[in-house]
Amino acid sequence: IVAYDFNSQTNEQFSIGVRDSLNFVSIPAIYNLSRTSLFGISIKKSCDYFNQLNDVQSEGTLTILKLDRTNKIIAGTFNATLSKDGCDIIKIAEGRFDMKY
Repeated sequence: IVAYDFNSQTNEQFSIGVRDSLNFVSIPAIYNLSRTSLFGISIKKSCDYFNQLNDVQSEGTLTILKLDRTNKIIAGTFNATLSKDGCDIIKIAEGRFDMKY
């Protein structure tokens, strides 16, 4: 599951995703953010903060609060801090998502 936003005028993008099947997830499900986790986050501005890159430090959580398999709705919250040498520190607090999949 991946959600993203892309601004073509500034070439900025933000994406967040879970690289795991949600078939057997019990709600609430909490995913930790790290380089080896099933939860990924990426922000591209003047720097690329994709959390799988070796030079990006990342920490945070993604919590799935609602998973309606019948109506295909997923909702939850997330927070993260991303840093990279030579780039600003990015802090995301009280992020929310609510989408159909």
